Amino acid sequence: MKYCIIGIGNHAKTKIYPSLIKNKKNIVYTVTRRKKNLIKNSKNFTTIHTAYKFLGNKTIYIISTPPSKHFYFLEYLLTKNVPYIYCEKPLLTRLKDYQKLFKYMKNNQKIIEIYPYKKTLMYKNFKEFYRNNKKNISKIKLKFTIPKLPNQTFRDKKGIQNSLLYDIGCYPIDLLISSRIINEVEKIKNLKINNYKDQYVINFNYIDLNIVINVGLSKYYSNYIKLTTKNNLKITFNKFFYARDSKKNITYYKQNNKINKTIIINDKNTFVTYFENFKDISYKKILVFLKMSFLNLKILDYINK
Repeated sequence: MKYCIIGIGNHAKTKIYPSLIKNKKNIVYTVTRRKKNLIKNSKNFTTIHTAYKFLGNKTIYIISTPPSKHFYFLEYLLTKNVPYIYCEKPLLTRLKDYQKLFKYMKNNQKIIEIYPYKKTLMYKNFKEFYRNNKKNISKIKLKFTIPKLPNQTFRDKKGIQNSLLYDIGCYPIDLLISSRIINEVEKIKNLKINNYKDQYVINFNYIDLNIVINVGLSKYYSNYIKLTTKNNLKITFNKFFYARDSKKNITYYKQNNKINKTIIINDKNTFVTYFENFKDISYKKILVFLKMSFLNLKILDYINK
């Protein structure tokens, strides 16, 4: 299969590109104007126009540019009748652009927002556990913090859409939406936000649930979801949004916070097959995913008011 990665930053170099060349039958092209970002042995184009002229619409395009530029490339590829487009999260940074997206999109075209964590065993385990126990859950805490950011990325630019709130905050909100925990922004009550420089702590109630989201920069890397039951038992899903090979654990705590049991999960690198599953997703499902993406941005905008 032919793939074209648009925008070659650290994420594309270390995660997307290596996953594509695992299959030696794949041919990977790139689009970047920065010579220092070129990938050895991959043909590069300096513009999407020259790339499309050479590759046409029988290529899987993967948009990995800063979020503020996503719509430009989505619009171009949709008007060229490209059938399969992957795009980094957050898909868009302006709500009004979703209307334009649906206007350009035809029923043979698929846009997939890149969330490989949804293919992990940990995600599957969480959804199953929550579905079976949701009536007994009183609190959900989602924490995703990192020690530092790569140098010279879009996050250095001004504007809330380039901030860690949108860049990392879209993960926990996506989980809440895709797990059907949240489905309306209007039901968010008692919203409180604390911003400690580059770290956000967001606390709100949703119907009878207390939800705490902690994202941004912190001294230590943290990536987990903690559920608290009505009788004060706790369950933690560690390394939740991590999508590469890893040992993960689900830990059950007693009421006194002592560990009751731990389940080890050997999760695989879901990037490896992520970009090969485009044919398995129906157009109907794509529309559902895009509506979830719209709601994600709507909630982020609401939090940022």
